[in-house]
Amino acid sequence: MAHRHQSGVYASAEIIDQPKILDKQLDIEDWLEKSRLGAKLQAFVRFTKKLLGTPLLREILKQ
Repeated sequence: MAHRHQSGVYASAEIIDQPKILDKQLDIEDWLEKSRLGAKLQAFVRFTKKLLGTPLLREILKQ
């Protein structure tokens, strides 16, 4: 299993809604970039595949 600090692809996702400016914090604490609230467009996504146990590591993808 990969260590948390290794860069890479840990999931794939699809955009499920048009980008919007969010003005309130949602209950998805871990995924929301708080500095963007009320300032920048954000889109909701649905994870289509999770690769937590076998991520595509950046060091391998660069080869």
